[in-house]
Amino acid sequence: MKTAALEIASLRCVCKTLLVTRFDERIPIPDDSVDVIVSFYSLEHVQEIDRYISDLYKILRPGGYLVGAVPAESGLVWGLERLITSRRWLKRNFDINFGKIICWEHPNFRNEVIEALDKQFTRVKVRVWPFRWRPYDLNLLVSLNFKNRLELLNWARGQ
Repeated sequence: MKTAALEIASLRCVCKTLLVTRFDERIPIPDDSVDVIVSFYSLEHVQEIDRYISDLYKILRPGGYLVGAVPAESGLVWGLERLITSRRWLKRNFDINFGKIICWEHPNFRNEVIEALDKQFTRVKVRVWPFRWRPYDLNLLVSLNFKNRLELLNWARGQ
């Protein structure tokens, strides 16, 4: 179902998809050519977050948006959720150090991702879930909505 929807959107030039599997290479998309970047549960995995965010900024059109989410890692609720789900399953099925795996695969916590995005983009909205009225540490995920700053720079220059 999802594949068919993406194919239809691609035919109508509404949506193009690209799966980036290597974060150490430049994104193979022309600068200023993308309206929206959707990134769910990936930015916490990027080793050189500032360089990668800079590449995202370059390909995004002026006024374009980056939307997505990252886990509220290092928080109390996130830690409890991992303790009763994946950590328990991994301990039962494998002889591995769960904490080491998380450290390897998540070199960036949510605050580092947000700080890197704030350096390049204009923050539109950053929200937490499921307890929106509580801080990061009492939630499972952080949703992100940022806008390309270039639109503001062009306006300031009179372009």
